[in-house]
Amino acid sequence: MITTIRHDRYFENGRRFFSGGIPVTELRGSWFQMGRQYGALMRGELVRVLRFAEKNPGGFSRIGQLGNRGIAGLKRYDELYRGMAETSGLTLEQLRIVNSVEVIYLDRLNGELKNVFDGGRCSSLAVWGENTPDHGVLFGRNYDWLADFEELIGTLVLAVFHPADGANAVAMFNWAGCLYLTTGMNENGLFLELNSGAFADAKVVNGRIHNVWLLWEFLLDSADFAALREHFATSLAAGTYLIGAADPVRAEVFEWHPVRPCTEAPHDAGLLAATNHFISPDWVNTPLAEACGAASSLNRRANLLRCAREYLDHGQKIGLPELCAVMDKTIAEGGAKVGGTLFQIIAAPQEQTWYVKLKNQSDWSEIRLTNLLKGTGELA
Repeated sequence: MITTIRHDRYFENGRRFFSGGIPVTELRGSWFQMGRQYGALMRGELVRVLRFAEKNPGGFSRIGQLGNRGIAGLKRYDELYRGMAETSGLTLEQLRIVNSVEVIYLDRLNGELKNVFDGGRCSSLAVWGENTPDHGVLFGRNYDWLADFEELIGTLVLAVFHPADGANAVAMFNWAGCLYLTTGMNENGLFLELNSGAFADAKVVNGRIHNVWLLWEFLLDSADFAALREHFATSLAAGTYLIGAADPVRAEVFEWHPVRPCTEAPHDAGLLAATNHFISPDWVNTPLAEACGAASSLNRRANLLRCAREYLDHGQKIGLPELCAVMDKTIAEGGAKVGGTLFQIIAAPQEQTWYVKLKNQSDWSEIRLTNLLKGTGELA
């Protein structure tokens, strides 16, 4: 486990440092001011993402025009990008491309890779209660995507936002400039992570604010798990996703669909696993759930549960070392990690600590978020 901290640089009220092998940016102020800080601190990485996106210009048509609704369609995020444009050296149009880099590469999934995609589209395992040494939650997620994106590993960043508008502080992890939320935690220890639900149902409803921006809103607004539940219960999705959620004492997976109300997936006490299909008993998944050979959604989920039960059925608790070992286990070894696993995160909401490992790293980095989210100025 890497626990070192190395300062890098400051800009206005923002700063950048390295926690273990992971770059962290801490941002403060209005959304425009935080955008200025982000643009200045991450300028080089933003350019790298743009150049990568420009290698596949045919994908630009999938992200539409900039238009009156800006980049995200919500004012606070459009202000964020307006600030980034002032200090990054990139235009708003270029930042729109940066933000949409994964969408630009979607054609790689719809062509020859459709039936042999080794990226999997993410897998998750959570343990808590009687199954962990301190009864707290440990939530592990593997982020799986196209192997092409290995070129961008060095642009991944943990960004911590302290909005001046009274909203919760939120930490999120993604490619530089891709500020849609797929993995995040707020100052109250509420954790969210997103898995594709395309194997459950590929339905998309245009004209809705996308799930990845709504997850931002949920974390900015929610004080406790009950508030998260209310948000999911009252928000229809734009696309189909499985959302892992946790606080210091529980975890759930929300099966989020564009047409039917959001439901919580059934699971055993203190143990759940999620990949890319729904497990509610009344749901019929697409045939893709069993596709992709050994890396199918069904197989990856079954493997995670089996790995966990190998500990639990022998009376052993699952702590951080055990969960790291499970998340690191490849498909060939009976786990869920695939060739397209680009980064891994284990969240401990009780301590507000993340453990992060990138594909090109051999060890996990410990990132203590408690003081960062509280805004005390201390790094540990």
